[in-house]
Amino acid sequence: MHTALCTLYERAKDGMTIQELETVAQLTELAGDEARRLSALCEGVACLVLSGEEAPCSAGSFQTPGGLFDLLCSLAHSLDAIGGLVEIGQEADRRVRMQLAGDEVRS
Repeated sequence: MHTALCTLYERAKDGMTIQELETVAQLTELAGDEARRLSALCEGVACLVLSGEEAPCSAGSFQTPGGLFDLLCSLAHSLDAIGGLVEIGQEADRRVRMQLAGDEVRS
């Protein structure tokens, strides 16, 4: 996901207006929000696993190696996407600042 996002941004960045770059720069903040949501989700899953372990009969999707594998792969994919959003957002922000600085020098 990270590579795909970065490739798309690399192809588009030179044709983007400052307003479009500013919109893309917001991805950094959105990535932070997503990371916090993912953190809360992981905490909730951990509580479910713990409570299932303490029950007389285990239940839930994360009690087997297959369930844990799926969960961890999903988390890895989400974190990879978040990393791509951060990288693109930071690069877009840098380009906006450079363009605005160039406009100030010309004024």
